[in-house]
Amino acid sequence: MALKDKAKNYLMPLWIGLAAAYILLILPRMSKPILGWEAMVCWQIPREIAAHGYAAVKFFKLPPLYDSLIAASFKIFGISEISARLTGMICFLIMPVMIYLLVKEMTEEKDTLPVAFIASAIFCTAPLIIQGSLLIDRSDTTILTFALTLFYLALLKTEGRPLAYRVASLGALYAVCLWVKVTTPLACLAAVPLAYILCGRIKYGILFSLGVFISGITLFAITWGAFCFFLVGMSRFFEPLGYYGAAASGTVLALKSGLLTRIILDLFRVYLWFSPLLLMLGALAAFTVFKRLLREPAAAIKDTQLLIFIGVVAAGYLYTNATFSGFPKYVAPVMPMLACVIAKFVWEKIGKGFGGKELFLIALSFSAGVAYYIMFVKDWVYVVYALRQAQSVGMAGSAIPGAIYQQALYLLFPAVVFFLSLLMIPGPLIKKLALVLFVCLVAGNVALDIMQRNAAYAVNFGYGTEGAEELRAFLKAKQPTDVFSSIEGYVANVGDVRFRGIDADVWNDPGKFLAFMKRYGPECLIYGLGVNTASQIRGTMDIQAVRAYLKNGYDSRAIGSYNILLKRGDH
Repeated sequence: MALKDKAKNYLMPLWIGLAAAYILLILPRMSKPILGWEAMVCWQIPREIAAHGYAAVKFFKLPPLYDSLIAASFKIFGISEISARLTGMICFLIMPVMIYLLVKEMTEEKDTLPVAFIASAIFCTAPLIIQGSLLIDRSDTTILTFALTLFYLALLKTEGRPLAYRVASLGALYAVCLWVKVTTPLACLAAVPLAYILCGRIKYGILFSLGVFISGITLFAITWGAFCFFLVGMSRFFEPLGYYGAAASGTVLALKSGLLTRIILDLFRVYLWFSPLLLMLGALAAFTVFKRLLREPAAAIKDTQLLIFIGVVAAGYLYTNATFSGFPKYVAPVMPMLACVIAKFVWEKIGKGFGGKELFLIALSFSAGVAYYIMFVKDWVYVVYALRQAQSVGMAGSAIPGAIYQQALYLLFPAVVFFLSLLMIPGPLIKKLALVLFVCLVAGNVALDIMQRNAAYAVNFGYGTEGAEELRAFLKAKQPTDVFSSIEGYVANVGDVRFRGIDADVWNDPGKFLAFMKRYGPECLIYGLGVNTASQIRGTMDIQAVRAYLKNGYDSRAIGSYNILLKRGDH
């Protein structure tokens, strides 16, 4: 007991060290421009709330809990990119505590600290999580991750408590999740009862799930209705539902052409951001959980709950999403649960007989891995942009060999370390594999974190694009009255510049694009790989008739990945 208490004394110093390392990593990127969807909605709405109250918001795409937190930051610290990102930064720093508490519910007391350490190492070094904490583009990578983790923490912690108590407490937490976002939490509707069914508790699972979700949705509807009634008017009540209903009709409810291609692209993005090593560990951990489920279904309920939630969110993401920027933010909320499930698996395999040889391998492999990935593999997520560049000039095939070679280099290091572990570490093969995958994963994560810290290009939204800071400075100085672009071309904090969107079907059709330009004659147009798809660049902007029209009436200026067209005289 004294040893355990002594170990706990290191928790606060470890957290302080983590916080310092995190701030050091994100420091150069805290004031970077806020672009695209963020600038149009997630920057403007908090500004309106801070300056004029909720009634000034023109349309609620979702309940304004997240927007209110950013608005409060604006009121306290002033309007800036840093204060807009403060909510995400705080959420990141809270998550190690949440992970520790989640692990505590999943493990025996003697295993809690090592499993929590492993889970925190996976979660807190993940580039997806670090870069996601700097996005204000909705709440997926920030407060939604926290809220869903809190919901699952309560779900695990109240296991065995009276049904009424669980329904009341979890119903309230589910309502909070819906206040954050009304889509991703819907995964819980399927995940929670499915986990109970798989564990053989069919009647209880259905009854419990109905109680939690009916009470949670009812509480959300009542509180959202009260918000509308007292602050903005009941006519606003259905705005979030209407927005997501329209979005669903174009995704979930429609089998669009190219769906398989988009799923493959999203799988590739998840593969890059999560790392193949993490995915391998996840698959091994899932196999272990399902084996436990077959042996002891009642005892496996907690691990199964987390695993099923991960699966439901991932499946929904792959079907409904097609990200422009290559940043899989919508699947980020599964990371705390995934890290905990993997950490428990890793410790189960390496915990027994863990000694000096393992510590030596960890220290050596980690240090060598960080150096190897920085020197030889470099930024392996940048391939998303490289492929887009090649596709925009009709040479997508030329970029594929380089991507394959880079991934081969990425996997070479853990393969070598695994071979060395066969010679140096005693014990079963699975122990060596789990240890090597974990250490190499964290080493690769840290290496990529360092590279992303110093990168001269965007490292979350519009990955790989250059010139965002120069574009912001240009717009601030030039102050064009109206700037036309795609939704990804919006830039926050540029004074009184007014942005106007051009629909995707216009960008995708050269005839429609020319008709649009002739009809509206925009004073300023922004296009390029920073704001358009590769097919729009090649299929519309590089068409001779379009190029001739623009050259005749506009002055062009290239800023990194962006092209700015300023109207010249009468046209």
